[in-house]
Amino acid sequence: MQKRKKYIVWMLFMAIVCSATIGNVQRTSAASTKVTKAVNYARKVYYGTNKKLKKYTKNSMKGSYKEYWNKKKLVKAITYSTKSSSYAMRGYTIEYYYDNHERLIFAYAYRKVKGKLQELRAYYAPDRKMYRYIDAKGRIWNYSQGRNWRYSEKDMRDILFSKGEYYSALAHEGIDNPNY
Repeated sequence: MQKRKKYIVWMLFMAIVCSATIGNVQRTSAASTKVTKAVNYARKVYYGTNKKLKKYTKNSMKGSYKEYWNKKKLVKAITYSTKSSSYAMRGYTIEYYYDNHERLIFAYAYRKVKGKLQELRAYYAPDRKMYRYIDAKGRIWNYSQGRNWRYSEKDMRDILFSKGEYYSALAHEGIDNPNY
């Protein structure tokens, strides 16, 4: 009888551990689904935009920026490294991709360092949170609940988002201003 009680207690304990583990797996799976959805959405916007580039209206200033517009909606912006620009990053060329609602969805920054291409990538979702960041060393940072933007002058994750949002606002200032 004593052995049977121990066995039942042990089985209950294992059932609780297993159900907790299964619950965690489901939560992890659901969280990684958010990352996957954000990355897939960003890729869809990226490939869709680049496929239609010739159809968009292009504005540019040599050595400073290029913009691609679908009617009055900014879909892509490329900023080049300049010494004085507030929307560019020194040393980097940055490509910003915006969805049909003009939300920043993907930012891709790159530069050559000692002959090698150094890249940064940031994937956003329509909720304006970052779900994946790939740093210059190729390390992947996934944020299962999304990462909110913070004001930071040193964190590249925050700089990419703030520059992308600022560029979009700046680009629209010229479009919306009748004196432009």
